[in-house]
Amino acid sequence: MRVLVRVMPVLLTALAGIYFYFYFKRAAGAAGVRTECGWVRAALAAASAAFVLPAFDIWGIWAVVVLYLLAFALIAELANAVLPRRGRKGGLWRRLYASGVLPAAALLLVLLYGRWNMRHVVEKSYTVYTEKPIRESGYRVALLTDLHFGTTMDAERLETYCSAISRERPDLVVLGGDLVDEHTTREELGEVFAILSRIRSAYGIYYVYGNHDRGLYSEAPDFTAEELDAAVSGAGITILKDESVTIGGELTVIGRDDRTHPECARRASSETLRAQADAEQFLLLVDHQPRDLEKNAALGYDLQLSGHTHGGQIWPVGLISDVLGFGEMNYGYRREGGFQVIVTSGMGGWNYALRTGKHSEYVIVDILPTAASRRESASAR
Repeated sequence: MRVLVRVMPVLLTALAGIYFYFYFKRAAGAAGVRTECGWVRAALAAASAAFVLPAFDIWGIWAVVVLYLLAFALIAELANAVLPRRGRKGGLWRRLYASGVLPAAALLLVLLYGRWNMRHVVEKSYTVYTEKPIRESGYRVALLTDLHFGTTMDAERLETYCSAISRERPDLVVLGGDLVDEHTTREELGEVFAILSRIRSAYGIYYVYGNHDRGLYSEAPDFTAEELDAAVSGAGITILKDESVTIGGELTVIGRDDRTHPECARRASSETLRAQADAEQFLLLVDHQPRDLEKNAALGYDLQLSGHTHGGQIWPVGLISDVLGFGEMNYGYRREGGFQVIVTSGMGGWNYALRTGKHSEYVIVDILPTAASRRESASAR
């Protein structure tokens, strides 16, 4: 299996290079270039290799470009194959097919949409109900995750969204991880948490680590884990690292350390954190990655808030994840008995400012008592 994992990218890259040689050759011929010349063929082979090889880095933007162009080109091949023979011999379709302009145009439209989709952050609202006796007005929670500040968001735009969140009058703000990453500078680190700290809320702002926040994927991040903690705490934001805080005597926020940190073997288990909480209170679990959902449901947590997946930043990753069952949950809302889960696609994206999949968002969650719990609460008073 390990050999297959190493060989497959090489094989796929080679096959893509071969295909694009013929794709470029056909386009050059349509443009009037004499492709039978040896030096022209050599130049086309070099061009196809130069085009495809950078995509070997599957996490880079060029891999997205190559894969999308390949997909659109193969669709054009299929369309050309199923067209009646008469339609393939000449006319407009033949010229468009030979020139390769249709796949290139489709690629350009997708990239423009992906850029717009990344920068267009929307508000997503959920209402969850609980049988537990919380106050009649309930609690409003603002959830922000996966900002990746410095890659897909600047200070001016973030301030605009933070002002919009403040106008929603949240009772508490949850920062669900990956607010910064290995590309964030030390200056940006201080800037982002200073801006986030200005979101107005009744009970404060709470932060849990994501897998990128501490720069684990870089040999030389611009800031240390200690500097990250200082920036967060210095902004008046509470870090919940396997810790909890009780709000209003009836809602407990439990924040888990991220599972991919080198110390993850020592992070507290769901069972331990649950045992330390008052079961009579509404238990709000915040974990960057949507994991252990069945276990958390069985343990009696009421609501879990997560991010991490980006909802599938590049299409069709999210669709494939849903169909094939990669991960436990990709996006949205789920209920299992008394346990509810919300997974957000986040406000930004990792590594490049492009989203061809799920939209960018921040989330407003209203936690409200059911009619029965309101009656119970009233009688207790």
